[in-house]
Amino acid sequence: MSVRARGMQTALSRKGYQMFCYKCGFEVPDDAAFCSKCGTPLASNVASAATQPAQPANTILHITRKKNFNGSALVFEVQIDGAPRGVLKNGGSCDIDVPNGSHLLTFKHGRDIASSNLVCNGGDMNIEFATGFMGMQITQI
Repeated sequence: MSVRARGMQTALSRKGYQMFCYKCGFEVPDDAAFCSKCGTPLASNVASAATQPAQPANTILHITRKKNFNGSALVFEVQIDGAPRGVLKNGGSCDIDVPNGSHLLTFKHGRDIASSNLVCNGGDMNIEFATGFMGMQITQI
């Protein structure tokens, strides 16, 4: 059953508690802004989707290597999900742009490896990497 309001057909039709696109009849979720089958804008949800702030699609990782005063000149490769993305010298830093989602951050020098799982949700993330007599440490600050 479609609804008409002053000569304009609304984008949604109700059948029980389910929502359907008025153009193609495809069942759509209550919070959908567009029909996933034909792309018709669903008037009641387009306005609410437009007012929500957009979340950044990427996260910027600001990675710093804590200065080690024992004269360590080792250079560590920075990997995201196994792919090389930068290098860190003693006291150095790098910025890496990654898509939102779960990632494996790895610092590698020869056989020495330190890894941490990250969940990126947009914006900036600060990470500190330290080496020393006790091993390697990754800290989100």
